[in-house]
Amino acid sequence: MDIACNDLIKRRIIEEIKNKKAALNKSYSEVKTIAVENKFFTSVLNDYEQYYDYIKNDKLKKIEMLEMIAEHLDKLIMNTSILNKRADNLKNDQKHIIEKLTSVRQELNNLTK
Repeated sequence: MDIACNDLIKRRIIEEIKNKKAALNKSYSEVKTIAVENKFFTSVLNDYEQYYDYIKNDKLKKIEMLEMIAEHLDKLIMNTSILNKRADNLKNDQKHIIEKLTSVRQELNNLTK
């Protein structure tokens, strides 16, 4: 009977090993499928992160450019207001010069008459 019991135990062990191998193969297949799905998901996530980084960098570049334009416009406004003040000063100076020129011409005319 010991031999018969040993044979039954061996068969059960062999069946259990076969069942475990089948379960492992099934689990391996599932893990493989999940890994493929995760790789796909990871790929999609990577694509999304790249797109997000691209959009973020693009917005940062736009902000930088707009700040540069705003700074340039501020300088132009300051230069323009300075130029306008200088132009007003130059107009006043021109007016004084023309007045003196007119005065000198009149004096010259008076001398030459």
